[in-house]
Amino acid sequence: PNPAQDILNITFNESHPSLIQVLDINGRLINQIDVRDSKNASIRISSYKSGIYFLKVQTKTGLVHKYFEVIK
Repeated sequence: PNPAQDILNITFNESHPSLIQVLDINGRLINQIDVRDSKNASIRISSYKSGIYFLKVQTKTGLVHKYFEVIK
């Protein structure tokens, strides 16, 4: 996992996402961000507890799943 503490910066190389969802380890929706027509997104994660989180990114071509770790 990629460790992060305050802000998670995401850059998309080719696909243009329309929606990013952050889910906790149990699959609960923590955050949802509308990022239409942007190649970059920043998610403030300073209030997140330590642990592993999943990103579910909706793009024009389908879903992309990634994960990251918050370390306090």
